[in-house]
Amino acid sequence: MKKILSVLALSLLTNYSLSVYASELSYSYVSAAYQSIELFGEDGDGVGLVGSFEIGDQAFITASYSSLASDDTYNNGSIIDDLEIDAFTLGFGFHTPISDTTDLVTTISYLDQELDYGGSVDGDGFGINVGIRSKVSETVELGGSFTYVDFEGETDNSFSLGARYLATETISFGLGHTSADDADSITIDLRLNLN
Repeated sequence: MKKILSVLALSLLTNYSLSVYASELSYSYVSAAYQSIELFGEDGDGVGLVGSFEIGDQAFITASYSSLASDDTYNNGSIIDDLEIDAFTLGFGFHTPISDTTDLVTTISYLDQELDYGGSVDGDGFGINVGIRSKVSETVELGGSFTYVDFEGETDNSFSLGARYLATETISFGLGHTSADDADSITIDLRLNLN
């Protein structure tokens, strides 16, 4: 059960860190976020930090840290305890234009997570994310992605949709929704573009 919780949580967190994009189709930014999650019908929330830095014309590196906790004790039938998750990702990505305002984006990431639920469990794995981002107007960017996560031999998929309001050339606000098996999240973030 702990592995399933870990895989679902990482699927949500990986999608957050990889699929909410920066203004002007930039891949160099830092971001801080609030995330609300529902995992097996239990609510929780947390915060996250993301950094992405462009390398050359079509590649970038990304890193993220997220800390989430359940609002109440979680009961899976055999363990009743608070659920806390700390996760770190480090990834390498590639983007290519498919039109003047739209990019196809892929990222492969290393995932590391500590789950505290009836004891502490550490583990790692990898994630693959494929998405599209599009600047639909001067102030609005939309994105969608699919993520596959393999964590300690357990796998899960998630889908994400996001919108970003570009307040200035360097500051933007994002809203995203991610859905995986038995898990959903909503993310609100503030991003500082570094280009």
